[in-house]
This record gives sequence, structure tokens and C-alpha cells, in this order.
Amino acid sequence: MSVILSSDSALIELSQGHESAVLACKLLNSGSTVVSSGLDPHICIWDLNNSKSYLIDNIYRQGSAITTLDIIDGPKIITGSSNSQVALVDIETGQKLRNYTGHQRAVNQLRTISQDRFISVADDGAVKAWDSHQKKPVWEVSTEFPLFTVAVSPQQEHTVYVSGLDPVITAYDIRQSNGQVLFSWDTNHVEPITSIDITSNYKMCSMAFDNEIHIADAKLRSTRDSRDLGIIDTCNDENVSKFLIRNKFINEGQFVVSQGLMFDATTKERVIDFKSNAISDANFIDMDYDLKSKKVLMGSETGNLYVYQM
Repeated sequence: MSVILSSDSALIELSQGHESAVLACKLLNSGSTVVSSGLDPHICIWDLNNSKSYLIDNIYRQGSAITTLDIIDGPKIITGSSNSQVALVDIETGQKLRNYTGHQRAVNQLRTISQDRFISVADDGAVKAWDSHQKKPVWEVSTEFPLFTVAVSPQQEHTVYVSGLDPVITAYDIRQSNGQVLFSWDTNHVEPITSIDITSNYKMCSMAFDNEIHIADAKLRSTRDSRDLGIIDTCNDENVSKFLIRNKFINEGQFVVSQGLMFDATTKERVIDFKSNAISDANFIDMDYDLKSKKVLMGSETGNLYVYQM
């Protein structure tokens, strides 16, 4: 594994850790550590301060792709796979601590709710909430279509937003055992939604296969006549493999990052093209942002990752 190859003073490349597309990546330890996973059946851990990297193998049977991950408790991460399984992994020891069962098809996204709770969505159309100490979900709702993305309200951890094949965004209160819908919003996306993210002041960004980022009002009781706050056309039609490309707010909703591009959320103008600085011609799938270190992390279809210092 080649740990870091410098491109310029702001961008570094992490290469030869993954053999194919990186589907999920996270920054932790104040931006000094990167954790990534993808179509190949292992987790990569990158120590940026010491220019070292490590592999964790054999998390799932049959070499299943590790499709999603999130940090849940210090050195522990939750991971989801293409074989419907979810697992808790200690990245310091490399040990799998627990398996979780409940989904019937590929798990598309996991989001941490608190130190010991998380939420998941999958191709089986199910939304499931989990206690990390229990192997079965503690709350669940079934929907008609595959779900690709889930977001948790920063202000109200019990409120989750989901979407997927049907470009409708639905909010649930996971405290309610009957799965009552808080609201269901028909977006203006014309293709399936692959990613949603929400700020603490209830601004939402959504990314879809139509290559548009929609900014919207995510308040449960919106006083606006329309939830729409604008559309960003990324002008990027290179996702021929139909990966679930993610988007994310940074600086409390000032900017949106997706597909290796940063946009001003108010003016909708492109402010940074990370792809123009990339060492190879990369199409970006997942990304993360660390507020303390002001680093942007991006995982690519080539298997490489890029860390950009803002």
C-alpha cells in the first residue's frame, strides 16, 4: 500500500489500499485518521500523521463488499455489506465485535445516532434502528421501494429522514413504535435520490442520479409555501456505474460537497473543483468533512482516496 503521494500543498492521495471503488470513507481523530471501505472485502485504516496504513480483512463471509460505515464509539465503527449483514468492528484491534441481523438485501447506508445507537437503510426497503449491544433491531419500518440514504436530525436524534429509488423524502420519529410518518415530501428530483444531509438549522441537501443537488427546508412544520431553496446542477454525468454518490454540507450549510466539487449553498456557484487537482482522473463517490482540522476526504471509483486541506 502506498500511504501518501503528494500532489500539491493542499491535496494528498491515499493509494493501493483498495483494488476497486471506495464506497464509504470517514475522518476521525480530528482528521488524523481515515477509514475506508468499498467493493473489495476489507477495511483500510490510514494514519496520516505517521504515514502508515493497515488492512482489516474477513469481516463478512464470501468476500462481500463493505458498502457503508460510520464511527460509533471511539475506535469502533459500524459497517454494512452487500450480503445484508451489519457488523461492529474495533479498528484498533482489527476484531469484529458483533454481527447484526435483520436486513434481507444489501445495506446501503448507516448513520450513527448516538454513542450506542445507529440507523440503517437497505435494498429491502427497510429502515432499522439498532442498539449496538443488541443483535436485532430495536425499531423498524418497511417501505415499498429500495432505500439508498438516511440522515439523522442534528437537533432531534429521534428524527430520521430516508429516501431512495422513489425520489420522495420521508421523515420518521423512531420513538414511535407504529412507524408513523412525520412528513413525506415529493421532491423535484426526477431520478432516485442517493444522498441526503441535514444541518442543525434544518437545511437539507439531496443528491440524485439526475446529477442535481437540491437545497430544501427540512423542518417538520415548515412555514414556507415551498420547501425548495434552490437547485445546483453539477453538470457531471460520469456516474455510468450508478454508484450511490453522496453529498454533504460543510461549515454549517455554507457549502455543499459532492462528486469532487464544492458549491456555495446560497449562490449555487462552484467554488472548488477538487478533481482538477487530483493525481489521477477520479470520479468521486463518498466524502466526509472534519470541522476541527478543516479537511475534506473523498473516495473515488479508482480505489484511491484524496484528502484536501481547506
